[in-house]
Amino acid sequence: MLLSPSTAVMRLEKTGLTQAQIATLLGISQGAVNKIKSQRSKNTSYIIVDRLRELAEQLCPESQRKRRGANK
Repeated sequence: MLLSPSTAVMRLEKTGLTQAQIATLLGISQGAVNKIKSQRSKNTSYIIVDRLRELAEQLCPESQRKRRGANK
């Protein structure tokens, strides 16, 4: 199951990243990250959403464990 964009942001924040750092990694503004997290962004590019999910999978062990469990 794919992470929602807002869940991906929250998981990245749990790793210690700030919204500004997430924004830099994605090449977007901190305000855009905030809108994604608060679900106020209605037209987020699918490319940004894909990058966000990839980043969350790379940096969040919680996401990797759940994914491995689904593949068994």
